[in-house]
Amino acid sequence: MDTSQVREILASHISKIRIHSSHEHIGSIDSFGKNTSPWFPVDIRPALPPSTTSLLDLLFSPYTTPQLTAMGAIYPPDDAFTDDDAFLEAIGILRPIIKSNAGIGVLVCLDRGLKILYGIGLNEALLDSSLNLLLKLNFEIKKSYSDYFQWFNEVMEKTGTDSILKPVHPEFFLSDSLKENAGELRHSIPIMRIDSLVGFHHDDKILDFTGVERAAGFTIKNSSNVDEMITWFFGICDTFDVRSLKQLQAYSRPISVLDCTREEMSKALDTLITARGDGAFAKYRDEALVVQNYILRRILEEADIRSLPYQIHTGMTNLSQSNPAQLESMIQQYRNVSFVLLHAYPFISEASYLARSNPNVWVDTSWLVLQSPEILQIALKEYIGMVPADRIFSSIDSISLEEYAGGIALTRSILIDVLTEKVASSFLDIEEALYVSERVLGGNCKELHRL
Repeated sequence: MDTSQVREILASHISKIRIHSSHEHIGSIDSFGKNTSPWFPVDIRPALPPSTTSLLDLLFSPYTTPQLTAMGAIYPPDDAFTDDDAFLEAIGILRPIIKSNAGIGVLVCLDRGLKILYGIGLNEALLDSSLNLLLKLNFEIKKSYSDYFQWFNEVMEKTGTDSILKPVHPEFFLSDSLKENAGELRHSIPIMRIDSLVGFHHDDKILDFTGVERAAGFTIKNSSNVDEMITWFFGICDTFDVRSLKQLQAYSRPISVLDCTREEMSKALDTLITARGDGAFAKYRDEALVVQNYILRRILEEADIRSLPYQIHTGMTNLSQSNPAQLESMIQQYRNVSFVLLHAYPFISEASYLARSNPNVWVDTSWLVLQSPEILQIALKEYIGMVPADRIFSSIDSISLEEYAGGIALTRSILIDVLTEKVASSFLDIEEALYVSERVLGGNCKELHRL
């Protein structure tokens, strides 16, 4: 069998595989409400409909905005989101900036997704001197989002997706809007973020427990409240049969979690409560880390009892403190926790080693294709062969349906390339390659999360 025949067989098979995506943030764009980090409105309220959504909302997502503003872009005025002339003026300003970012993964995925869903790609529209394609694309986006949940389900079907996992805060599960198949819930499975429990670092508050205090109805004033919070949190997990936890603390602290006694936590928390609001964050960072370490350890203990999967942000930010190798002792201590290593770049090899060496570790391609399709290809080349096939997940970590559609299409295409090369080099036979594709694109996620 020659290489072209191998590719044809793999392409035919992979194009038909139903997707179970392990990590998506669809809906975290401004038309659903401005975020007060880390609380995007869609992470708190199920079935939240958007306001009018335009191409500019998709372009100024949480992923693209830093890239565009770093190159001189300014967030468009309000009328650019509703008025055609103001929209075209804003796009005219953006056009050279987008061109200078050609090839950046998130824009590549957005371009591909727009082409798949609307028949007009971003680059094609920007090159049209008549501006008609831009106006048509903008109109079609607004029309689709005007019946958002119908559009959501259409995109899931068009992309061959059976389910996506969506990290949400505890308030999501307590909302009156949480009903079977409500809004996006026909395809979207909520999993639990632990972030509001751990307390984000803020200069003026030292540790911010606002989200969990709002949801739980009590204030974190002492160590007893911390224990009460953890009991309350896992009560929700048990009641709603939460399938996984998700942690992103690598943005603001070391990924490793030191041992901490309750007495040490209590003493540190007393210091922080006394100093709350005085703006002296730097002075009390060590105390904040102690409190976080205690809470994270307690969460891991409870997750271990329940054998819960635990998605954890690694790499990509805070590089000196986000290498997944720093998790090794925790992975070995909490053997009933299934650690899912998100992102990992540029620590792909460290993640591969951990997953190969520990049966409770999985690797997830989350966010990689949005950084660069080539990075996803590098990761899959290393993962497939180094990591058991039953412990590789694929996801996009997308912000919008359009990013998701483009990201899934590129992921399928890159997986075809990688597996074709491995069969052509006799690293895999064709049956093994078909099996790997099924596991990576959905089988592993479906199995681990009981979907």
